[in-house]
Amino acid sequence: MFNSDNRWFHLYIPFDAETVLMAVLWLCLLIVVFHFFRKRTKLIQNFGVTTLLLLLGLVLVRLFMPIQLNYSKDIPSVLLGRISSFFCDTQLFVLPGLSVGVTPLHLVLAVWLAGIVISLVQFLWYTRKCLKAYLETTRDPLPEETELLEQVQKEFHGGRPARMYHAMVLSPMTYGYFRPTILLPMSQLYTRDELRCVLLHELTHRYHRDSWIKLLVQILCCLFWWNPLMYLFRQDVNQTLELHCDASVCARLTPSEQCDYLQAIVGTMSFSHSVQKRVKEKATTASRLSSQTQQEMIAQRMELLVKINERSKHTKWYYVVTVFVMMAALLCTYLFAFSSQSQEFNRLEYYTSGVAVNQENSYLVEYPEGCYFLAVKGQPDSPYALQTLTPLENSALVEQALHERGLEVKTVDKEGFLEVLALSGSQDPESDYLFWAYMYFPDLLTPEERDAFSIEEYGGDHTAL
Repeated sequence: MFNSDNRWFHLYIPFDAETVLMAVLWLCLLIVVFHFFRKRTKLIQNFGVTTLLLLLGLVLVRLFMPIQLNYSKDIPSVLLGRISSFFCDTQLFVLPGLSVGVTPLHLVLAVWLAGIVISLVQFLWYTRKCLKAYLETTRDPLPEETELLEQVQKEFHGGRPARMYHAMVLSPMTYGYFRPTILLPMSQLYTRDELRCVLLHELTHRYHRDSWIKLLVQILCCLFWWNPLMYLFRQDVNQTLELHCDASVCARLTPSEQCDYLQAIVGTMSFSHSVQKRVKEKATTASRLSSQTQQEMIAQRMELLVKINERSKHTKWYYVVTVFVMMAALLCTYLFAFSSQSQEFNRLEYYTSGVAVNQENSYLVEYPEGCYFLAVKGQPDSPYALQTLTPLENSALVEQALHERGLEVKTVDKEGFLEVLALSGSQDPESDYLFWAYMYFPDLLTPEERDAFSIEEYGGDHTAL
């Protein structure tokens, strides 16, 4: 087999539709795991909010790494092959005047893209509407409030001065991305201690860049608008950020100040709830106290805050071990990958566009030792009538070719490999040889050959299907 550690190809990311499918499947599974962990208050008390954040990082990293690693085991799926064949090969109709066949896959992609555009437009419209409403109702804070903000911000080691206004909002919030602004309810009055706790909470959100994390998750919801688990994921992420913010703020406070912090949160929630009951309309902030889900999230925050000093204290080694466990879990998600397998012909025929692979028209080329290429002559009525040459990177394919098909093995040197390339219809066997060598066995190339070859400038046809 090919030595994956020795070949150039691993520098490229093996990215295709099947790896994206695996990423989406793992995303759904990990969202369920994340939701289970997030809802268990006892688990958060024992393992800490940081562990929950690391699990959130695992979900996002797996989504943004839709690749297949060298150790991944390929699992052929006939069901996936049927689905792929239906969506990709079934022609529904032809566009008039263009002679372009439309398949179910084209329709699905069109609907998906339309949904993305609509979701993004709705999000931008809602954001603009909120910004306009805030700008129309804002008023400057009192001098003592501004002074307190400056004092609290010094605890965060300075940084860009924060802006603060009063506006028609139901609860304190941090709005914006590049220049986050703190908005306070216009009708709610805070004591100095309560206002300090509120400012600590909002500045902690700003310090953690939580608004950018929420924006990323919102964009994911727009991209995967058809997946209901994404909206559950958005709720869990928002709650996790709130729990992390509460834990970070309470770590700065004394037990008596923690009581003030809890009182400020309870007062804010009570005010927000009373306003919503009077107005009886959808709020413009993230609060949804009338919903059962939101009430459960608030109860979880209250329970964790009340028992903040009862949480398990973890050392740095605990988090080091946790990071390694998360990395191991991430690598485990790449252990296998599903691939399409047609019901009509076996895996070897995928490399020959359906041409039957047998002893009469096919053989294996071994160059160098352990590197197998499948050579198939094709059929007279096939568009691939010339001999094709394709590397077999999967040991199962080599096993099938050797034992199930009984193909002859031709062990060749460089000259023999050039002859095989010539038989495959190569117009420039020397250049094609450099391509295959550069891809799979670069150690056999001389320094001059390496310097003479550039993958970006390679313009030949290496005859692989």
